Amino acid sequence: MNLTREEQLMVASMVVESHGVSISEAKSNQQLKEDLKLNLEFYSSIKEDIISEGEGMLDSVLYFLGNVKDLWTAATKADNFFGLIAKKLQAAAGKYASKISKYIPSSVKDLGSKVKQFAEWLYKTLGYQGFAKLFARLKYRAWRRKPTDEQIKCMVPFAKLVVTILYIVLVAAFLIKVLSTILAGKVVVAATGTQMASISGPLTSLFAALGKGSAAKGMFSVFSAALKAKDAQKYAKEAQAKIDDSKKATMKSLFTNFKPAWNTCAVPTKEVKLTLEQRIDNIY
Repeated sequence: MNLTREEQLMVASMVVESHGVSISEAKSNQQLKEDLKLNLEFYSSIKEDIISEGEGMLDSVLYFLGNVKDLWTAATKADNFFGLIAKKLQAAAGKYASKISKYIPSSVKDLGSKVKQFAEWLYKTLGYQGFAKLFARLKYRAWRRKPTDEQIKCMVPFAKLVVTILYIVLVAAFLIKVLSTILAGKVVVAATGTQMASISGPLTSLFAALGKGSAAKGMFSVFSAALKAKDAQKYAKEAQAKIDDSKKATMKSLFTNFKPAWNTCAVPTKEVKLTLEQRIDNIY
């Protein structure tokens, strides 16, 4: 499936940015041109796989992967690869954080409906099945061909782990932004138990679907206490710090599961030993 003109420009912009050069310099940069060709071909090849997994999946993959050449290089050294994945996760989450503002309510009465909209956006934008297909292509070198159903199944645990981490970062950002509105005196607080259930329910369901139902439990507990506090404004700032601490602790714990999740299924030895140059040669 071919990329649209807009999608081609997105890929080109990403590749230029990854090289840290200006547009004028890019025109005469042969390495950049080769990377651009590689990335356009890769993103074209995966578009059909991921486009059915969610309306924002192509953007998600671009945000997350960036220049795929970086991952091919890192994949030759496992420790570097998982470290790079962790960095890309945080960078991608940072780009998504800017989209959260429209889901912040002006009244606690609207918080339940806004949370539901936010949860629906997360689900549509970050589907683990799309990431499983993506990681299967990377691990099993399925560049121009689709990975098999078995290969995709093998990468589901890793994909769910990645999406869980993205959810953790973005949910934390959402809760902290809501508390910021409380600090600014823009939200009328004093949430009831029913309202709290309508707030935590949609988000808890997202994590439960990934097998990580309790992943954000600590953050929800702090947020709930903040809304129920007699002096919510006084407690909100403290709660923001606690939510951030909970986020970091949860991410640290999840990062330790990268390697076993990635190795859910073994890769044939002959594939593991391929050098970066050989992998690239197999693409063309």
